[in-house]
Amino acid sequence: MGSPEETLKEVVATKKIEQAVKTYNIKHLLVALFLNLSNGVVYVFLFILTLLLVCFPVLIVLEILYPDQTGLFVGSRTFFFGMIALRPGIHEVLGNAFIPVVLTLGVIFYFFIIFLLKFIKHKKS
Repeated sequence: MGSPEETLKEVVATKKIEQAVKTYNIKHLLVALFLNLSNGVVYVFLFILTLLLVCFPVLIVLEILYPDQTGLFVGSRTFFFGMIALRPGIHEVLGNAFIPVVLTLGVIFYFFIIFLLKFIKHKKS
């Protein structure tokens, strides 16, 4: 079966994924993905998506505090999503729709992450 350190680590990582999928708790999701980072590229991808998901509430607060510097900015061969220092030739595209777009992206990312975790869990079974 292998050494207890290896086997137990794998069992704990699998149980954390089951807990994250069952509870839909972002804290459990972060822990589960962190424990599974070494188990494949898909977990690294999901961890990056989860980090983006955690950044979305920060972007919403920044949009409220600094509306001129936060948003979706487009210019000549440039594309920024987040907060930047204003520069000539770059303009904000979303305006007041930034917060609903970020909320929608957050919900989509969250359920996409949960769906992929369920799919991976079901495929391993």
